Amino acid sequence: MNHCPNCGKEINTGLTHCPYCNFPLPEYENINISAGNVDMYPQTNQEVSVNKETQINQVQQVTEQPQINIQPEPQALVQEETVSQQLPVESVKEKKETKPKKKKRKISIFPIFLILIILGLSGFIVYDKFFNKQTKVKVKTKTKEEVQLVTEYLLTDQEALGVGNYLWNYALNTVWCNNFKYSEEETDLGNNLKGFEITNYQDILNNFTEDFTYEYKDKTLKFNDIFENHTLNDKYYDVNKCSQEKDLTYGKTTLKIKSNELAYIKFTATSNYCSNLTGDQECNDKTTTKTVDKDFEITKEDNTWKINKFVVPN
Repeated sequence: MNHCPNCGKEINTGLTHCPYCNFPLPEYENINISAGNVDMYPQTNQEVSVNKETQINQVQQVTEQPQINIQPEPQALVQEETVSQQLPVESVKEKKETKPKKKKRKISIFPIFLILIILGLSGFIVYDKFFNKQTKVKVKTKTKEEVQLVTEYLLTDQEALGVGNYLWNYALNTVWCNNFKYSEEETDLGNNLKGFEITNYQDILNNFTEDFTYEYKDKTLKFNDIFENHTLNDKYYDVNKCSQEKDLTYGKTTLKIKSNELAYIKFTATSNYCSNLTGDQECNDKTTTKTVDKDFEITKEDNTWKINKFVVPN
């Protein structure tokens, strides 16, 4: 039993206030918490037998200081701490292993490499088709029927028209016998025929393909038909120096591209004709009375543009 320091009556251990005078009992407010149990420290008889001055001083100190309520920690938390400390190391490892592992994102370079290859090939195809005009094609040679690989360039429309106009006029002058050169003396060809040798025959022939044909007055003819194809000792002769009749109403011919390929170009040759011209009148757009459209074709043979089909504007 303990005594109240205020009224001196006996009181039970563990009380915080005197049941008789309601005096606070500071000596019993010290609380020790251990595993959820509260232990009070009782006052001994020696402590009670102190002199009255000491008791009064203690009471004054307690009354001056504010009362502090120490809240015990929740028992569940204390128990959890105790249990976690008692768990073996293996069980802790098992808990850690149960946590889902984060998958590391691995970036594969193969798809990126594949995309780069596709982009590179696409760029090359676009460049080769639309920008690069150089390619290799097979062409025939005149000496042997062998095939050679040569570098070809696709002509622009302006270049194609330049080549086409030159070769069209060359074909017209050849058929009208303006390109041939002849020997000064005649040669006896037999059968009471005499002819003049064509001295530049091979040079002229090099501008025409092997299967060259031309139309003249609704007839389809070959190159040697221009001079009636007289030969002797592998030389070519013309009996009358190739005199051809010309259509006097013919004015001019204009070419338009119909098809432009690496080794083949096809044109539409539009020829103007003027009839009933008087005096010094010229055949032009104002005096034109008729136009005729014919095809004109050139091909590349032995890496050279040559005349393949031609229509004489007569």
